[in-house]
Amino acid sequence: MSIPENNRRSKIRVDFQSRIAIEVLEPAIELNGDSKNLSLKGIFIETDKDVPLRARCHVQVFLSGTVSPIALKMEGVVTRKEPTGFAIGFDSMDIDTYAELKNIVRYNTENPDDVF
Repeated sequence: MSIPENNRRSKIRVDFQSRIAIEVLEPAIELNGDSKNLSLKGIFIETDKDVPLRARCHVQVFLSGTVSPIALKMEGVVTRKEPTGFAIGFDSMDIDTYAELKNIVRYNTENPDDVF
């Protein structure tokens, strides 16, 4: 089940594994999962938890391998559900988070010049 989009999944998507914390706003659900892939516009979370389609949520992506722990914070909506998890489309984040996401995508894609 998914939300139709005119230019669906047009952003570069990269494999990206990280721990994720999600706070669904309504119904109130807090859960953790693992990311499968990431783009500048969204993320797919692998989990067995059921989250309603179109649910608004806060997302934290925990980056490892740095001296200080980093948590990227975004807001979004559940846009797609699959048996293995669900996708969240981002609709809000601060500029530092956007810059970090851009770097993650750029360094994990075969065509870094395509990331704008």
